[in-house]
Amino acid sequence: MLLPATLLPPPQALRHMHSLHVVHCDLKPQNVLLKAAPRDPRGFTAKLSDFGLAKVRQEAGANRAAPQRGRRIGGRAASKPVA
Repeated sequence: MLLPATLLPPPQALRHMHSLHVVHCDLKPQNVLLKAAPRDPRGFTAKLSDFGLAKVRQEAGANRAAPQRGRRIGGRAASKPVA
């Protein structure tokens, strides 16, 4: 069944981001893109995009060198496509 396989990559990306203490903050269908992937049996793969509102969270007990809680890591320049 193709639908569950299509839905899997975005949550996997979020799990990886959360393990790095990064929160997307703008998850919506428009930020999940389909990319052609000839090696994939579906012919495409789903990718998470638009990290302009993403934030880094500092966990309790983290060292002082860690980013500030809620510090933005994206912005207008970070969310623009590269030509």
